[in-house]
Amino acid sequence: MLRRRWQDGPMSRGLTSDRASSVRLRSGCLLLILALALAGCGISLPKPNPNSNGDTPDRAAAALAAGLSAKDLSPLPFVGSTGAAVNDHVQATRERAWVR
Repeated sequence: MLRRRWQDGPMSRGLTSDRASSVRLRSGCLLLILALALAGCGISLPKPNPNSNGDTPDRAAAALAAGLSAKDLSPLPFVGSTGAAVNDHVQATRERAWVR
């Protein structure tokens, strides 16, 4: 006696993908991608405002360049160290570089 299995019978009409459902699926995916792309383009990130005391990256770079050319970094503010300590370190490094 042979038992019938699910794959032996005809496919039901509900399991086939007709053209209309395929077009709806593609249109839905396209609409979702378009909505996500437009939402990503509309994000505006806040622009950083410099401090009221005029502390900007350009000013810091100019002060560092002036200190390096004058070979004196002690008046400059540094995070985590003092200007004098950084100046001593730079002077020691400069002396070791010239000795070689």
